[in-house]
Amino acid sequence: MGHGWIGHTRTLYEELLHIPMIMSLPGVIPPGVLNAPVSLTDVMPTVLAFAGDTRRRAAWDGVSLVPLLTGLEEPPTDRIITAEVSFVPIKKELRSRQKIAFKTSLMWNRHKVIHDLSTGDWELYDVDADPAELKNLIGTRHPSELQLVSKLESWEAARGPAGDSPARGPALDVEAMEKLRTLGYLE
Repeated sequence: MGHGWIGHTRTLYEELLHIPMIMSLPGVIPPGVLNAPVSLTDVMPTVLAFAGDTRRRAAWDGVSLVPLLTGLEEPPTDRIITAEVSFVPIKKELRSRQKIAFKTSLMWNRHKVIHDLSTGDWELYDVDADPAELKNLIGTRHPSELQLVSKLESWEAARGPAGDSPARGPALDVEAMEKLRTLGYLE
């Protein structure tokens, strides 16, 4: 991959996040391509809406894409899309600072901010002008920097108490830890 890693466990760059979502429902979804930001979290609300269940679940991050897919609404231009990665290799000998990842990202309009929760580092990219995300704009007084960082920090705070943050993982009791150890997930 363009940022030095093969695989999808350590980064939140567009080369890994920007993937097609393909949906087909003959007679309901007209053929075509919808160029709009969507998220994997949108799949469940969309499938349930097509099945006739239109209740909004407060716990869901995603939204139903039915209005977009059926042409009832135009794609939003300012939707916020978030992503996160929490990765620690199972095998202790593979664990190094470079291979452990606890990161969050927020994409809004044409800009994306990435926060490395392990190191506290931030990255900011204009994905239209720099689709390969090679020019980090953090610290350049970019007009979107403060707003994007603030939005991502708010999203991180809403994810739950510090004990359940991606950087720390869920708080586990002794019994759960022992079960994971016997299964080979912990040493």
